[in-house]
Amino acid sequence: VPPRQRGGGPAGGEARDVRDADGDAAVGERPASRLRGGREGTRRYEWRHTCFLGCYAIEDVYGELQGVFDDDGPRTSRAAGTGACAVVELDGSGRLRPEAVGLSAALWGVGRAKDPGCDDPTWLLGFHRAERAFVERVAEFAAGRAASGTDPEGDPHGDVPAPPLPLDADGLGRLVALAHKAAGVQGIPRLAAQAVRIETRRVAADVDADGRGPGGPSASTLVNGFVLGELLDVRESLEDDDIGDALWQFLAPARTINTAQRSDVRGHPGKVDAQLSAARIPLGRWPADPDRHLTRGQQFAVNQALLDIDKHSDLFAVNGPQEAERTVLLREIAAGNVVERARRLARLTDPRSAFTGGPLRWRDDGAGRTRTIRRLAPELTGFEMVVVGADDEAAEALAKSLSIPGGAGQRRAGGGSGDRDEGTPGSEEGSDAARGEGPGGAAWGPFAACLEGDRERFGEAFRLDVLADRERQPEACAHAWHKAREEFLRAEQHAQALLRRRVEADNRRVVHVELPGRMADERKAIAAATAQMRDAEQAAVQLRDRRDRAEHDRRDLEGRLAELDAQGPGPWATLRTIGSAHRRWRSRRRELSASLKAAAAHART
Repeated sequence: VPPRQRGGGPAGGEARDVRDADGDAAVGERPASRLRGGREGTRRYEWRHTCFLGCYAIEDVYGELQGVFDDDGPRTSRAAGTGACAVVELDGSGRLRPEAVGLSAALWGVGRAKDPGCDDPTWLLGFHRAERAFVERVAEFAAGRAASGTDPEGDPHGDVPAPPLPLDADGLGRLVALAHKAAGVQGIPRLAAQAVRIETRRVAADVDADGRGPGGPSASTLVNGFVLGELLDVRESLEDDDIGDALWQFLAPARTINTAQRSDVRGHPGKVDAQLSAARIPLGRWPADPDRHLTRGQQFAVNQALLDIDKHSDLFAVNGPQEAERTVLLREIAAGNVVERARRLARLTDPRSAFTGGPLRWRDDGAGRTRTIRRLAPELTGFEMVVVGADDEAAEALAKSLSIPGGAGQRRAGGGSGDRDEGTPGSEEGSDAARGEGPGGAAWGPFAACLEGDRERFGEAFRLDVLADRERQPEACAHAWHKAREEFLRAEQHAQALLRRRVEADNRRVVHVELPGRMADERKAIAAATAQMRDAEQAAVQLRDRRDRAEHDRRDLEGRLAELDAQGPGPWATLRTIGSAHRRWRSRRRELSASLKAAAAHART
C-alpha cells in the first residue's frame, strides 16, 4: 500500500494523491480541487482511483502465522509497512470498475492456515477460484448500485438509464466486508481491519481495461506483487515436468546437494585469493573512477558470474544487501557481457555472418501481425540479461542507474576530473567528449530509457528511420564495421598486453608473498637433512666397528683352519686309532670352515 501523499506533479508528468478514506464524501470529490485532468496535446487524460480495502499492518501477518505454526524461535528480519486485503479500481467519478479487482493472496493464505488448517493437503489450493468469486461478488455489488442509482442532473423519466452512484463510505465498508469474507479473515481481528486508503492518479484515457495503463501492473498484481503469477507458472511447470536447470537446483531437496563441494571462504581465504588472481581479471569493466575499485567480495562475485557460470549452467546466487551494491554488481556483469560478445563479433570478417539459419517467425496477437527476425549464431547468444524489478518504479530506477555519469566518460577521455554526478558521456552539446576530440579520444556509454507503452512506436521509429537510413548507405555501413572491428581489435590487444603485465606482476607478488614460507620450509628441510646426516655418520662408525671385528674374526678362523690342516693325522695314526682320529679332525675342520664362511659373510655386510 503506498504511503499518504498530497496531490501534485508537473503538466504531463506524474500526478498522484494518496489519502485515507474518511467521512461521508464520495470517492472522487476532494482530489479534483488539487489535481487536474483534461487534455494535453493529442492525448486526453482522466482520473482513476485505486482503493486499498482493509489496510492492515504487515507485521500482524507474521504474528498470526507464528501462532499457527507454534514458532517460538528467534525473530528474523520482517517486512514492515501496510498491506491490503483487496484492491478495486474506480473511474474519475468514483464509480466502481468491476473489471479491475484483486484479492490478497497473503491474507487468503493466513485464512486458509486457520481454516481448514495446515493439516489439510488442499489448504494452499484454490486461491484463483477465491479471487474469481470475489470479482463476481464485486460485479454483483456494482450491478446492484447501478440498478438503484439516480442521476440528479438527468431525467428520471428518460430512456437513458442513470449511471451508478459514486462509491461512498458505506459502499467502501461493504466492499471491505466482501474482501474479508473472500479472504477468510473475517474472524481474525488483527487482520480484519476496516481502514481504506485511496490512491488517485492521472492516466491516459486509452489505458488498459484494468486501469493501470499499457504495460502496468493489474489490480491483482498491485496487492500481490509479480511473484504470485510466477509461482503459478512454477507450479504448472512442475506438474508438466518442464523446468530448467536453475529452477530445479533452487527446488532441489537438501539431501541431493553435495555439501562436500562447498568451501568456507572465511576459513580458507586462499580459495578466494585464487579466484581473484590477475589471470581472472575480466576484460570488460564498467567505466568508473579507477580509484573506486570493487571490494574483494564484489570482484569475487563478478569473476564467478562472468568466468564460471557459463561452464555449468548453474544457478548462481549473490547476496547484495544494499541496492547500491546490487547495482554495482549488475553494471560490472553487464560490462563483461558486452565486451565478451564484442570479442566474438570482432572475429567475424563480415557482420552478416552473425546471422545463421532460416528466419524465426511468430504471431503477435497483440499487434495483429506476424513478426520475423533472423537467428543469431549460437556463439553470439547467451549474453542476454533479464532483470526482474518489483514494480515500474524499480525498473525505472534501474534503467537510470545504467547511464554512465559524465565524469567517468570525461576521465576516460582525459578531459575532466571525474567529479560530475549526472549526464552521460557526450550528453553536453559541443563538448570534447561528444565530438571525440579529447586527448584520449571519444568517450562512450550506453543509454537507457523507460519506453513504457511506447515500445511499439519506438521500435517502428528505429526500424524505419535509423535502419532504413543505414540500408541506403551500404558502403558507409561496411566501412564503419571494418573500421570499428580494427579499432576494437587494437584495443583488445592493448588490454591483453596490459593484462599480461599485470599477470606477470601478480606472479612476482605471489612469489614474494610465498617466499618467507618457502624459505621456512627450506630451513626445515635443511635441518632435517643435517639430522639425517649425523645419524648416518653414527651408523657408519658402528658399521665400521662391526666390519673390523668381523674381519678380525675371519683372519683368526683362517689361521686356525690352516693350523688344523697342518696338524692333520697321518696314515699311521689313522690306522692305529682305527680311523677315529681322522674322523675327529674332519669334524673339527667342518666346524671351522662353517665359522669362517659366516665370518666372511658378516664382514661383507
